[in-house]
Amino acid sequence: MVNSLSFHPNILFLHHVQRMGKGAAVQTGLQAATGDIVVIQDADLEYDPSDIIPLIKLIELEKADVAYGVRDLSSQRTIIKFGNRFLTWMINKLYGQSILDMTTCYKVMRIDVMNSLELKSRKFSIDAEITTKLFRVGYTIAETPISYEPRYVNKKLKIWDGVPMLWTMLKYRFWKPTVDKSFIRVD
Repeated sequence: MVNSLSFHPNILFLHHVQRMGKGAAVQTGLQAATGDIVVIQDADLEYDPSDIIPLIKLIELEKADVAYGVRDLSSQRTIIKFGNRFLTWMINKLYGQSILDMTTCYKVMRIDVMNSLELKSRKFSIDAEITTKLFRVGYTIAETPISYEPRYVNKKLKIWDGVPMLWTMLKYRFWKPTVDKSFIRVD
């Protein structure tokens, strides 16, 4: 069940009545999206929304199919920093890539690209699913630095959240999309 609030004519605010996970929130947002470009924005106030504009520009200028914001992780707690770096290292090794921040919140792409990924994950593993499927289809990911202020109060991410992410990386290693990238329209 999704409730919505309207506080601006061009913005639809959606939220689940009960917590269902980041992946469920992304999928709900996708179902309601009507624009050309999709931006994932976490609700935990760690990111500066003004960083979205340069990421969108990378897509609009056709510098890449997808843009990721890269955080400076030096201010993160050691165990979280290690987890983020390990997960990024692992996905790069599994997929022969060299991205810098797989677990970043800011993932920006055209809506047709996002919809072609056939997302299934309902929790934090959505980050790994999106990235693995982008790699499998062959999309180009551009990265640019973003502002980042980690928060620790009421942080829901736990060390064990990395296990489903690893499983997701392995599970989709041989995934084949039902939509061929060459058929996706680029205006």
